[in-house]
Amino acid sequence: MSDNRLENILALYSVPSVGSYKTRQLISIFGTAERALSASAGQLQKVPGIGKKIAAKLKNQVDEKFIKRQLAAVEKGQQNIVSFWDKDYPTSLKNIYDPPVLLFYSGDLSLTKKQSLAIVGTRDMTDHGRRSLDLLIKPLKGWDITIVSGMARGIDSHTHHLCLKLGISTIAVLGHGMDKIYPPENVSIWKQMVEYNLIVTEYPLGTRFDPKNFPRRNRIISGLSQGLMVVEAGEKSGALISADFATEQNRDVFAVPAAIHLKQSTGPNKLIADGAIPVYNVDVLKNWIGDKNPPPESEEEMANDLPELNEKSEKIYKSINYEPRHVDQIALNNSISLAETLCVLLELELAGLIRQMPGKMFVLSQ
Repeated sequence: MSDNRLENILALYSVPSVGSYKTRQLISIFGTAERALSASAGQLQKVPGIGKKIAAKLKNQVDEKFIKRQLAAVEKGQQNIVSFWDKDYPTSLKNIYDPPVLLFYSGDLSLTKKQSLAIVGTRDMTDHGRRSLDLLIKPLKGWDITIVSGMARGIDSHTHHLCLKLGISTIAVLGHGMDKIYPPENVSIWKQMVEYNLIVTEYPLGTRFDPKNFPRRNRIISGLSQGLMVVEAGEKSGALISADFATEQNRDVFAVPAAIHLKQSTGPNKLIADGAIPVYNVDVLKNWIGDKNPPPESEEEMANDLPELNEKSEKIYKSINYEPRHVDQIALNNSISLAETLCVLLELELAGLIRQMPGKMFVLSQ
């Protein structure tokens, strides 16, 4: 679109009480944002939902500072903006209920054209959730799939982290403006996402973090995807709102089953009881993705990604999996002294290949 048209859409969008739905409605009736802005108060009041008060705001409360701030950020490369009427606007969002009239983004918008799977879950991630993500995402390396999540703490952040580490395309959908990084510890993820992947939001610059924005954000997470998987979620988790949106949008809903003693298992287990597809191993996801993707790397190719290990280190590394294993058991299984085993485990941990859990227990880190 031309800068002038974008400026006019931003003008409508800036008016209090207008928002996405009424902006689309006004442009649909008047043909362009410019004509809607030029319409008389009487003409505006004839539009359903635009009463006398909103018509008066449209004539007197266009926020010029808001418009200049958004356009200046585009010029400085801080964000890009795509409107509902642009050819680059994600097709998958056009048919959802109340699609955003504007998307503010940074990164590669073409990722929204690829087959996508949303992965969402609790901020209070357990080790079960972490290990489930590791087991389900790592085997998707090399597959033509984009993973969508919300960059929140817990499941979302670990999902993005794994995708970045493995070279899997990923999209983060925010519940605030592009000038905010939340949670603040995600600075590193943010920088990598902007450079190689995509961050998108319906909220303009200046929109602060507000919990009430996140339920609306969730309809975009599911809307950008063909399927949505819930990994861990409490009984009132926002991830279940995402699952509801996915169902309304006719997306496939997946859930990772878990032990009933964990409160974070309540959501996924209930979803499965209600008809969600249980993800009991990665083949469930691979079968869903289909046969359009290139085959993943062979085990030999994946082994080539590992740092060079000596014979003893490789032996110990191959004896560790995603089930926590005590150092004594590792030493015994490999017929290596406890002292030598501890030295090797420290080297593997420093190399990022394994991680230590409480009680001298060790698991794979990826």
